[in-house]
Amino acid sequence: MNYRLSLNLPTLHCYRQHDEHGNSEPYLWTAVFYYDYQTLQSEAKFQVIVPGLGNNIPNEFRNNVNNNEDVAIPTSLGNVVIFLDDELISEYVKFGVVFLLLEQDTTPEDAVVAGHRAFAASLQRQMTHFFIGHRMDPIDTLEILEISTAAENAAKHAMHDKLSFLRRLFPGNQDDFIGTSALTFSGMNDIRSNSGLEMAFPLIENAGNEYLIKGARFVLSPVVTDACATQQQNEILASQALNGEVTTIADLKHQYAAASGSQKQILKLEIIAAEARLPGLQAALNQAQTVLKACRLAHHV
Repeated sequence: MNYRLSLNLPTLHCYRQHDEHGNSEPYLWTAVFYYDYQTLQSEAKFQVIVPGLGNNIPNEFRNNVNNNEDVAIPTSLGNVVIFLDDELISEYVKFGVVFLLLEQDTTPEDAVVAGHRAFAASLQRQMTHFFIGHRMDPIDTLEILEISTAAENAAKHAMHDKLSFLRRLFPGNQDDFIGTSALTFSGMNDIRSNSGLEMAFPLIENAGNEYLIKGARFVLSPVVTDACATQQQNEILASQALNGEVTTIADLKHQYAAASGSQKQILKLEIIAAEARLPGLQAALNQAQTVLKACRLAHHV
């Protein structure tokens, strides 16, 4: 059966902030991942969605945040809709949300964007790797912590690698990484029982900062299947697969620019292999779009 899952992440609450230059300028990167019958058919196995990828997200948050204040999470980052298909694997369906909280200072926009792309690419790699060893298992607290920490480290390296020589030599006051928070659900029974309830994300605390995601909820509802639901889902998955590969290539190129010696050659081969997959993914998307269009014309929808 197909389900629509609507996620709403409205508020970041600052209990305590620490910025040597006064009040803080926090911003979040959010990521949603899921595993269902449809993603099981894909090479990546897990689908990872990172809203706002490629945008300068710090500019979307308010500045000058003090202790015990709320910060509205922009709808472009906090409102996400996914579709879950639990056919044959109801107890193994997985869904989760990962946050990475930063504090804006003087890191250049291109470095922030590079870090965001690395964060997305790392999550996709980590989730695919998890599937290889733990296909049927729930994702426990320690595992999601390892996955989110790896993504945070990838972002740090990508942002640092994008800095100019002078900025690396005299870094000044670069954006601070405050920490991650994540929550996962395993099995449709777990997801159903938490639908409509406030999500209890762990507190994000580090170096005098304490933040919490508040008021977050998701609502799960059955999808009234129309004649073209399968074709539409296939088109969505094909689009996400292509975008994911493009993100991976961008991440590899950033790593390549900072690498040296044998590591550079390894990364070059990975880039060539990833770019070779692009035509096939684009063709798959074109085919999915053609099939969906034909279905809609046939059924007048």
